[in-house]
Amino acid sequence: MRETDLADELFRAPGSAPPTGVRVATARCGGVTVTRVEIAREGLERPRGRYVTLEVPRVSLLDERDESVIEPAAAELQALLPPAGPVLVLGVGNRRVTSDALGPRTVQKIFVTMGQHAVPVQGIRTVAAVAPGVSAATGLSLQQLAGALVREIRPAALLCVDSLCSSEPERLGKYGNPLFLSNFSSSSFSWPGCCDVSVPETNPGAGHTAPT
Repeated sequence: MRETDLADELFRAPGSAPPTGVRVATARCGGVTVTRVEIAREGLERPRGRYVTLEVPRVSLLDERDESVIEPAAAELQALLPPAGPVLVLGVGNRRVTSDALGPRTVQKIFVTMGQHAVPVQGIRTVAAVAPGVSAATGLSLQQLAGALVREIRPAALLCVDSLCSSEPERLGKYGNPLFLSNFSSSSFSWPGCCDVSVPETNPGAGHTAPT
């Protein structure tokens, strides 16, 4: 098995077809290469669900106003989210380690609209953002913290932002973390022990999770 967190690297091996129950498609959208992996059955190296990987120009060359990257990324994320309901964003990782600080640093830039002092903005859903830290500092696992937050807030969607591992060095600093979609029940939150953030289909239609 390849040492990677990316579903497209697992099932996109040159010269070989994906296993039964897996579909892989790649398209170019503006300045972004989008690879979609759909896993329709259990028993594979990743849980059943939809995985979307966005490969962009080197992050160091991007401008936050670059619409050729922002708009395709936003469109892919919007397609995974339910049309309404609150969203909880988790910034996973260690803010003190550069290679692992993507999640916490992203949370700092989220426009939070949840809370008693938040001012409602027309057209923008309710959003909360948390950087839960690492278990070495908190004494709690990410599964425990995320589960408690989901049960308390009961979001329509859970977005996890994390740094992931690639087996292809040329992709470092060039891809967006995979977006993974699976239905989940916030009343029975669970988290399989795997690298990709995923939640099993315990209650279809109850909500979605998409780590990015």
